[in-house]
Amino acid sequence: MPRPDSSLNRFFPYLLALIAVLLMMIARMLLTPVLGSQLPFVTLFPAVFFAAWAGGLGPAVAATAASVALALYFFFPPSTSLDTTALVGPLGAVLFALTGLAAGWLGRSRLQAQVRAEAAAREAKKSEERYRVLIEQTAEGVWRIELPEPVPVTLPAAEQIDLFYARAELAECNDAMAHMYGFPSATELIGARLGDLMPRSDPKNLEFLQAFIASGYRLADAESHERDRQGGERYFLNNLIGIVEDGRIVRAWGSQRDVTNSKKAEMAVLASEARFRSVFDSGMIGIGFWNGGVVTGANDALLQMLGYTRQDLEQGLLRQGRLSPAGHEEADTRAREQVRVTGACTPYEKEFIRKDGSKVAVVAGGARLGAELNDTVFFVLDQTDRRLAEERLRHAERLEVVGQLAGGMAHEANNQMSVVLGATEFILRRTDVPPAVRQDAEYIREAAERTASITRQLLAFSRRQILQPQAVDLNTVVRKLEPILRRTLTEQQSVKVALAPDLAAVRADLVQIDQVLLNLAINARDAMPDGGTMTVETRNVRLSERYVADRPGTSIPPGPYVALVVSDTGKGIDKEAMKHLFEPFFTTKGVGKGSGLGLAMVYGIVKQSDGYIWPYSEPGMGTTFKIYLPAVSETPRQPTTAAPEEPEWRENATILVVEDDPLVRTMARRSLAEAGFEVLEAANGREALVLIMDHEEVDAVLTDLAMPELGGQELARRLSELRPGLPVIFMSGYTDDDLTRRGLLARGMPYIEKPFSPEALGRMLRAVLSPAAPSD
Repeated sequence: MPRPDSSLNRFFPYLLALIAVLLMMIARMLLTPVLGSQLPFVTLFPAVFFAAWAGGLGPAVAATAASVALALYFFFPPSTSLDTTALVGPLGAVLFALTGLAAGWLGRSRLQAQVRAEAAAREAKKSEERYRVLIEQTAEGVWRIELPEPVPVTLPAAEQIDLFYARAELAECNDAMAHMYGFPSATELIGARLGDLMPRSDPKNLEFLQAFIASGYRLADAESHERDRQGGERYFLNNLIGIVEDGRIVRAWGSQRDVTNSKKAEMAVLASEARFRSVFDSGMIGIGFWNGGVVTGANDALLQMLGYTRQDLEQGLLRQGRLSPAGHEEADTRAREQVRVTGACTPYEKEFIRKDGSKVAVVAGGARLGAELNDTVFFVLDQTDRRLAEERLRHAERLEVVGQLAGGMAHEANNQMSVVLGATEFILRRTDVPPAVRQDAEYIREAAERTASITRQLLAFSRRQILQPQAVDLNTVVRKLEPILRRTLTEQQSVKVALAPDLAAVRADLVQIDQVLLNLAINARDAMPDGGTMTVETRNVRLSERYVADRPGTSIPPGPYVALVVSDTGKGIDKEAMKHLFEPFFTTKGVGKGSGLGLAMVYGIVKQSDGYIWPYSEPGMGTTFKIYLPAVSETPRQPTTAAPEEPEWRENATILVVEDDPLVRTMARRSLAEAGFEVLEAANGREALVLIMDHEEVDAVLTDLAMPELGGQELARRLSELRPGLPVIFMSGYTDDDLTRRGLLARGMPYIEKPFSPEALGRMLRAVLSPAAPSD
């Protein structure tokens, strides 16, 4: 019972004690008639006990004293007073007084305990109110998780985590925490399971709970990765403590701060740094940092580009004066001013000095990192490969122009050599020619044949010759030519052959591949005047993306190839000569010792066969030519050695000769006439069509490929419509690049190359008109 606070009411318990004593006295008196005797003295104890319970020690003493006084002086008959003569009476009074004092002391203790409990309750209420105000006003989330079935702490961590997910649920939280998860109030979040907030599939959450267990169920500023109401990612920084009772964890208290925005910002920064680091470490471009004219940081690409080590960088050896050569001051000054004004500069070309003193061409650009110009990042792109590619492109264009010129020259030369060889042949057939004239004619024929050989080499270089590609086994080619190669070399020179087993086939002209090997052998022989060894190797290779990337400016499809490698131990070739190695008429040999067409022809044959050739040489170190031809899955054809038989043919056949050059046309007409053919002439394809319409007796057509108005290909197409099955033989001293690369001349079509002799022309016509010849 709470005590009144006013001073007047302090005596209220004493009054109650006296009233209780009086009431007990009155009750005793009233009960006497009923019972027939007065109640004993101890019947006043309830009044004393009431006074002790209600007022404590003071009222209990007062009630005790009043009871003893009444017992001594106000007991009425039949017992007017307490008998004091006997020992029992005073002893009972003393015991009564002691009992009252004890009861009062106990009552006082009860009242003090009650006061303390009430004070504690008031303080607890105040604390509860403060706690509620605090957690509701704080921006942090405050929560309590309960485990209705406690989890033993002696279990392994994995089993504890399993039980946490199975049993833990949110028992209490504030609205701030609810808002973090997208709920309007705490009531909607309370009761959520642990798995709803921290998905078990996220390894970060498992790490979080493992750390909680390992720390003895206490964590400070521990990061958790959770999900909100909509399934979005949330990051929290947690402080929590687990409550362990009897070796089991029963609940956990904690608070959390939402750090999602800062975490995502941090992750964005880390991602940005990672992207920059990936670029920095990728080696694609050189990156460095300037500060006061000194390179303070650089990636490996820049160090390798400049030839410095990281130790050189740390020692401050990469400085403006050491790196930048003379002649770039104006461009460098303009770039620095642009960085100062705009924060970045337009990339510009310049050079850097490498550690070994050589120069490297680069494209450089920079940007200011801070307010100061000294704090700058710069980017450097090595232009060595680009310039090499440009040089290769210029070289290829130069070869292409030379090839076009060479092809045109060869075309005209072949036309004229056809006339010269034909006229010479006619002279030599006569029996009335004096010996001196016959000798002159032989000289003319020999010179014409040598000229024809040169034109064939020019056509090979310009890639305008007609090839007859087929599946070829290079090992078979090398074995067949090995005796010839040995005879090509001198006695002091030797041939070493290393052929790879299971060599793939290539598609090439068998005769032209022979020419490639013979020309390289002649080149090796002349490069080893004091003796040496020429080595011929074959191998299967695969040209990788890296190999292709290392040769900018050249389009090389990656894939399987067959390598034909010819090397010698000769005197080698210097760098300047290497630049012109495949150009026609370029030679390092003395006057009269070489035409300069051998390697040009090799280059043309390889390129026309869709291959690639790379020379490697240094003065005094010999020379190696590596030829790569695309591998094919076809089976090589075995060469036949049977001599061709002279075909049977119908005499007096009529041949239509179509040629725009009048001299060549005349020579072809005379050659065929002397061979026993009837001959009609046409200057172009249109005239030929008119003649065909008027002369049904034409048995075959001999036509040039390249003519004005109507060329040989179109003429053949129209003839196939007018006269199906009519044989058409093509001749040309020049085949346009489109014909060879696009395959416009169908495989198997009869073809004779200019210059040709009257005998060769007659043999071709007889073969075509032979009954055994194919009709298509």
